[in-house]
This record gives sequence, C-alpha cells and structure tokens, in this order.
Amino acid sequence: MDIKDYSKTKIDSFEPKKIDEKDLKKAQDGYADLVQEFMKRYGTMSEKQMIDEMMLLVEKKKKEGTFNIDEIREITQKVKPFLSFEQQNYVEELLAKIS
Repeated sequence: MDIKDYSKTKIDSFEPKKIDEKDLKKAQDGYADLVQEFMKRYGTMSEKQMIDEMMLLVEKKKKEGTFNIDEIREITQKVKPFLSFEQQNYVEELLAKIS
C-alpha cells in the first residue's frame, strides 16, 4: 500500500470519539478547578505583576530547555478569536518579547 493510500484510508475511516455525560461532567469540573486555581494565583495581581511572573517563568523554562514558543503560539491562536484587536496586538508583542 502506498503512503498516500494509507493516509486516505485512515482519514476516511476516522470517527470522532463519543463523549458520554460522565466524561463531559468530569472535564467541566476539571476546567472549573483550573479556573479557580488561576484566579487564586493571579486574580489579585496587576497586569505588570502578571507579566513579570510570566517573564520569570519563561526564563526558567529556557534555562531548563523546556521552553516551546511553538506550543505557546498554538495556544494563543486558539484564544485570539475571543480577544479584541488591541488585545491580539498585545499578545503578539508579548510573544515577540519571549521568543
């Protein structure tokens, strides 16, 4: 079988995983916990404090060799539709700083 045929076969036979109510509830609960943790940690910080903390984390990750700008860009692409034009530009400026 040629690789093109294999890929087409895999794509044609792909069926998305069905999510039952229990799994959906578990994912929603996990997301709520994540939001609560985020708010506890960052909710009282100013924008400058958050940026400073982010820059410290980026430097730490770079030193450890675990910093991945492509992963961060992928995440920001998912968030962009929910941001204003000004916020999108600000995110791009931040990405340029940490790259």
